[in-house]
Amino acid sequence: METRVKEKLDNDARRKVGKQYGFKQSSWCNWLIKDGYFFYIVHGTFTKDADLYVKPCYFDDILWNLVPEENATQNPQSHRAIGSFTAPDFLVSKNTVPLEEDADFTEKNCISVWKEIFSKVHSQIEEFLSKNPDVEEFTFINNDSIGRLNDETLVYMLQLIYHKQYQEVEDYAKKLLEYGVKGCYCWADKNDNYKYINEYIIDFCRAQNMKN
Repeated sequence: METRVKEKLDNDARRKVGKQYGFKQSSWCNWLIKDGYFFYIVHGTFTKDADLYVKPCYFDDILWNLVPEENATQNPQSHRAIGSFTAPDFLVSKNTVPLEEDADFTEKNCISVWKEIFSKVHSQIEEFLSKNPDVEEFTFINNDSIGRLNDETLVYMLQLIYHKQYQEVEDYAKKLLEYGVKGCYCWADKNDNYKYINEYIIDFCRAQNMKN
């Protein structure tokens, strides 16, 4: 069976079943916004993984507005997962897609596989929400409903910014810069000077402090 045929069967089944559970599909992800959280499943072409991730929607809302060149209103919701500039997220669960052999790729079988996966994911989301019902009170520290992530410092600052603790964030970001930690994102500002995310965070917090 040709690769493109298998890919179409898999993608069509994922889209069809995901829609039944309220998910939208864009490229390699299926996503759902619920109770202020952005949930999404990552599934690359012919990979066995269908891992579920989550983050508060306000993570990206803040991040996109920290940098002048980015604006949340210009980005479709799917960019919270597939955009080149996205906030860190948390692993909720790892799931497996048992589609490997040519014989596995029938419409009926692909739909059956994805029904099982989305049913599991639905239960995992409900369990997560039962443990984290209020997105404003969500914390990643000592939270047994999520896995660890690769940028805890940025998440920490995004949470403080959301709660308007600008001076604390500014002081924290300054200390990071003193230790040479500039952050993982870098853009040119309006004067074509390259600045890192932690520098943008300092500028943003200073501006907010001046307003208050």
